Parts: sequence; structure tokens; C-alpha cells
Amino acid sequence: MTVRFIFLVTALTTSIFAAVPKSPDPRIIVELFAEAPQIVTPTGLAVDPNGRVLVIESHTHFRPKDYKGPDRDRVLMFTINSKGKTNRTIFHDGLNMGMDVTAGMNGWIYLAERNRILRVRDTDDDGKADKYEDVIVMETNGTYPHNGLSGLSFAPSEIDRRIIDAKGDLIFGLGENLGHAYTLFGRDGVKIEGAAGIGGGVFRCTIDGKKLKQIARGFWNPFGTCVDKWGRIFAVDNNPGGRPPCRLLHVVPKGDYGY
Repeated sequence: MTVRFIFLVTALTTSIFAAVPKSPDPRIIVELFAEAPQIVTPTGLAVDPNGRVLVIESHTHFRPKDYKGPDRDRVLMFTINSKGKTNRTIFHDGLNMGMDVTAGMNGWIYLAERNRILRVRDTDDDGKADKYEDVIVMETNGTYPHNGLSGLSFAPSEIDRRIIDAKGDLIFGLGENLGHAYTLFGRDGVKIEGAAGIGGGVFRCTIDGKKLKQIARGFWNPFGTCVDKWGRIFAVDNNPGGRPPCRLLHVVPKGDYGY
């Protein structure tokens, strides 16, 4: 079986381009799929069940005063046409500090902003999202772009652990929020309050934002999460600048990872 990885490039020097990326595993092919000016500053990537590639293009992360790009982040959709060329369309725009994207069931695309998780869907099949729902909303004084909500993935439902795909629960991470207190709100009125200085956490809820609960705490910034076929949850915990390295963690219920 051959596996292809999508490789997005925003800006590379000539010396870097001289060394074409390759995998030591002959089953894996690394190909350049899109690059500037088709896309700049990608912060999240997902592939939907139809093989369409969805990428968050960031324009709000530490935005310079003289920046000429759009004033909000966009979700770009890439497809391959009959001639093998990459087509790009704007699937959704209007995000602020967009951090992550993942594809769910029934056409729903889940997006993480710094203070919100939402889901969007294209209901008339024109390649653009036209239905929007908040899933989780966070209230906080924290404003630092990339230590809020992120790390989207799906896990088996706690009700039916046989379900292992996007019909299960939504998993997401929250960074240490620069030490600010926070309150997370689910769509059914459930809320979780985090005290100042408590550190980051990994959480779960239903795919429509209900039954919100914390799985584990003590993270610096669990910016990426994934779930294996046995339902085990893993997180990449981004480190503070003065204390490397980053960590790959097995997330267990009620775990505390030492923040």
C-alpha cells in the first residue's frame, strides 16, 4: 500500500528547496500539494471523506500593523481537477485566530479558534459553507493566540465504545492560557471553570457540544490530539520556549501531566 502525505509550503529558501523531502519508508510518497501564493501560513489541515483538502490560512496570528492580507482567517478547500492540477476555493472565512480543523460526519467541518470551537457545513453543495454552529465557547481575559483551544480529534463515544470514527465524541485541547482563568461553555449549559494558573487540559464533548467534561489536566499546550483504533488518546504537548523538548503524551482519565 502506498501512502501519500500532503506537504504545504508557505516560504522556503532556495537552499532548503534543493533538498526535496523524502521518506525512508518506500511506501510513503511525499509530494508538494500547494504553496504560496496559493496559500500562506497554514495552521491546520484535514481531508474530508470526499478527498477534499481543507486548510486554515492564518492572517490574524500576531498580525503586523502594515499587513496587506485579509483581516480574518480563511478555510481553503483544495481539489484535484481532471488535468491533475490543484484547484483552490474559499470554503469559509471570518475566523479569528484559527488554530485547527478536522472533518466530521454528515459534511460537518470542525474548526478551532482561540476562544471557540465551531462547526460549518455546505448544505447546497456549492463548495462554500452556509450553515454554522458554535460547539464550545470559552470566556477568558487571555488573548495570546496559540495557547487557547486547538487539537481537534474524534474518539469512541462513552455511550457506545464500538464507535471509533467521527460519530463518537469530540476531543480537544486547551493551552495554559497564559495563566488566565477561563470558563468553557457547552451547548447544553454545562460549563467548566478553570482557575488562574491551573494550566492546560484535554476535554471531550459530544459532536454537537453537549456533555462537556475534562479528561486530564497539567498540560502546557496540547496543540495536537489523536485517537488510535483502540480508543487511546494521545496529545502533543508544546513546550515553553525556555524548557524543551515537546512531549508526546498518552492521555488517561484524571491524569495530571505536571504543569
